[in-house]
Amino acid sequence: MNIGLKANAQAYNFFVIDDNMAMIKILSKLLTILGGNVIEWAMSGHEALKKIEPLKDQIDCITCDVNMPGKLDGITLIPYLKNINPAFNIIMISAIADNANISQSKAAGVDYFLDKPVRREQLYNILKEVFKIP
Repeated sequence: MNIGLKANAQAYNFFVIDDNMAMIKILSKLLTILGGNVIEWAMSGHEALKKIEPLKDQIDCITCDVNMPGKLDGITLIPYLKNINPAFNIIMISAIADNANISQSKAAGVDYFLDKPVRREQLYNILKEVFKIP
C-alpha cells in the first residue's frame, strides 16, 4: 500500500494536528509508511494556525483531531484553516465517531472522517479518495 507521488514526482505533504503526542507519532509513521511526507505537526488549534500559514502552499492534506482542549477544538478550527486555503484537504479524526461529530465536521467543510484507532488500510483508502488515486 502506497499512495505514490504527485504529478511533479514529489511525495504528498501532510500536516498533523492532535493534542496527543503518541497519536501524532502514530499518524506520522502511518503516513510515511504509505508514502507521504509529514512536514509539520501541532498539538493545539492555535499552534496549528501559527505553523500552517507559512506552509500553506506546501500542504497537500491536514489530519485534525476533533476533540482538543481549549476554545479552538478541531471543528472550530476548520473555518480558520479554510480561510487560509479553501482548497485544503482535511481529514478529521476522532475516538468518538458519532453522528454529531461527523455532521458537525461536514457542516464545517470537511469531507473525510476517520475514527480512532486509525488503521493503515482505512487511512490508505481515505487518502486514495482525497488524492483521486485509482
